[in-house]
Amino acid sequence: MGAGWHRIAVILPAADAERVGDLLLAAGATGLTEDYPELRAGGPALSGDPGEWAPPPPPPADGTVELAGYLPEDVEPAAALRQVREHLRSLTGLTAAEPRLERVPDQDWGKAWREHYRALDVGRRLRIRPSWEDPGDGSRIEIVIDPGMAFGTGTHFTTAACLTLLEERFDAAPSTPSVLDVGTGTGVLAIGAAHLGGRPVVAFDTDADAVRVARANLETNGVADRIQLWHGDLGQARGPFDLVLANLLAPVLIRLANDLADALADGGVLIASGLLVEQREEVAGAFVSAGMAVTDQRTDDEWVALVATRGTMGGR
Repeated sequence: MGAGWHRIAVILPAADAERVGDLLLAAGATGLTEDYPELRAGGPALSGDPGEWAPPPPPPADGTVELAGYLPEDVEPAAALRQVREHLRSLTGLTAAEPRLERVPDQDWGKAWREHYRALDVGRRLRIRPSWEDPGDGSRIEIVIDPGMAFGTGTHFTTAACLTLLEERFDAAPSTPSVLDVGTGTGVLAIGAAHLGGRPVVAFDTDADAVRVARANLETNGVADRIQLWHGDLGQARGPFDLVLANLLAPVLIRLANDLADALADGGVLIASGLLVEQREEVAGAFVSAGMAVTDQRTDDEWVALVATRGTMGGR
């Protein structure tokens, strides 16, 4: 679309962004954004520098965000707007939220990314860096990831928490652990595991586009020869593995709980993220039912990452 495209935007409480995002996706949006002043350079939580905060990001001062869904060419904008408006009127607490349809002109998105996506230190030893920034001083292990179509740049709490927990498990491991990255997205977790010394590191995704992006990122980071990557599902993984990484949505974690447990060696550790605080008990329950014991967690009061172990505490 040379002249631009359409988006549906709505201002709403931050706590409702998840369920309204689902509405926008159901109406045909192929991408979502959240925006509020504290995320912008010069916002009160940033002191003018988006690189000053690490996950979790600063919360919106007034508790609201602007959520927007971007519509592809084959979605009729007015029909999508009607669908979103009708669904909002059926949701408790959101009947007054009024979505608006906007025409968005084309712009230099590469330039926009360069202005707002900065290098970020994660854990004690890792650093996520976009390719356009200069390398650091060598004191941290760098993972070069640019924003793109696949999920997982390391800047969201779910991914950063996985990397931090992964680093901690490597520090505590008596030997070199084997690693499986389930739903690899950009490949950021697998790349981190390879840099930390995992052998072997195996990664896959059910999305062929994600695998293509991940493969390019493996090459960029010089670990393509250390990571087995394929397009497929969990049933194709040949374990067991000492560490399994699963940065997925809560319903997927619940559905795959038994398979994730089966992929673990006795005493193996699952690091799972992508669930909201209110979904923790249900996901943890599924893990326990699958023969794992939940032994640790990280939270930013909205999202949760869980650590579960298969072994004497809960092994099947």
